[in-house]
Amino acid sequence: MKKLLVFIFTLIIYVSCEKKVDVEETVNTFLKNYDGTIWFDFENLDKYYSEIPDVKFSDSEYFISFFTLGVNASYCEGWKEGITIYDGVKWEIKIIKNDEYNLWFDYNHYGFENEIQYSVTHKYSIDNATLFYSNSNSESSVYYESEKNYSENVLDTGEIIKLDGCMFL
Repeated sequence: MKKLLVFIFTLIIYVSCEKKVDVEETVNTFLKNYDGTIWFDFENLDKYYSEIPDVKFSDSEYFISFFTLGVNASYCEGWKEGITIYDGVKWEIKIIKNDEYNLWFDYNHYGFENEIQYSVTHKYSIDNATLFYSNSNSESSVYYESEKNYSENVLDTGEIIKLDGCMFL
């Protein structure tokens, strides 16, 4: 009888754990919903080249990538959560909200003495298939889903400079 009770108790715990895992797997996050989606700034609707980068989200290590198309050179760079040191420059990113319609993260940039030089909170929110961006420096933009082809062989640009985390090409 004792073995039967232990078996039933173990089975109940196993089944309850299985259900929790299933519930967690069905939670939609911003990065899951918009994985692989590329967005362009509304102000550049009729422009091919822009100083405002197009943005791509990914549900992977590099969760956001920026692509700036220029006549002579284009730049592509991605960001990941945690500490990054690139060419002696250090920054740290912490995702603070990743729900169905919002992605918010803090970006801390460090100076040469390993102290935070400045911090910015970035906020991306979706409403009616429109991506709204704002940050703690009072900057904002409106983005729409891009249909550009970001393959190297079709881009009308000069040199393409791919930095860490580039997810476009």
